[in-house]
Amino acid sequence: MIENIQFKKIDFIHDDCMFVINNFPYHKDEINFILKNKNVYESKIDKINYNYKNRILVIAENKLDKKIIGISIINSILIQQDVKKNKKSKTKQKKNIWEIIWFTIQEKYRSNNIGNKMISYIYNLANRHEIYSLIIESCLDALLYWITRKLPLIKIILSNKKYIDLNRYFKNKNEIFYTRFLNHFTDTTYKNLKSGFENKFMINEFPNLLFEELYNDKIIKNKKNKIIKSSYFIGKPYRFNINNSYHIILPINVSFIKKLEKEFLLLHNI
Repeated sequence: MIENIQFKKIDFIHDDCMFVINNFPYHKDEINFILKNKNVYESKIDKINYNYKNRILVIAENKLDKKIIGISIINSILIQQDVKKNKKSKTKQKKNIWEIIWFTIQEKYRSNNIGNKMISYIYNLANRHEIYSLIIESCLDALLYWITRKLPLIKIILSNKKYIDLNRYFKNKNEIFYTRFLNHFTDTTYKNLKSGFENKFMINEFPNLLFEELYNDKIIKNKKNKIIKSSYFIGKPYRFNINNSYHIILPINVSFIKKLEKEFLLLHNI
């Protein structure tokens, strides 16, 4: 099956892609708009305008019948920060970030490794475009799926929900996460995933000093460079902030990766 699948970046989708809408029904109008337009979306739900002029669509397509079986909606974000050159002057530091907002494969194809191939394609595509890092905005149900991808992952997952009850994934085989992602795993795999997450990852509501540069939030610190408790961070300027998603970071820039490795903040796979 996988040999008949090709991955590519396209500008617009006019085909019937109801599987995307069905997987994210709360955002169906927004997704429908994005698939057909590169523009600003005026959300009637959030009362906010979302800029998709730099959005990217990556698809998994069956070579034989040209049907789309997987879609990832990505937005390209330019992060600009003032960096002191010396006491008198500053310079603008620019970083291109790709945020993976929605990512889905048609249900009947999910056990064919297509999701893994598509995220690898996106990672390599971002590398060719000299993107600094990927940020995946994950819901809770997809969290364990993302942290088991064989790509470099920062050990700190950003969320204001410090505690996650991982047992919810393993208690009930009728739960959404099980039926979507884990139905082909054994009980031993479940235990390994759970212990792997608890031993290798941590949930934090503030980014580490090495990757706070991926965000526009102004984090208040004291003279010792420690974050002040009253400081507020939500993960700007991305579509889903850490109040309503989990930010999983996949660094791409080589110097960025080396800095993270030096501080033991990077996992290459699970």
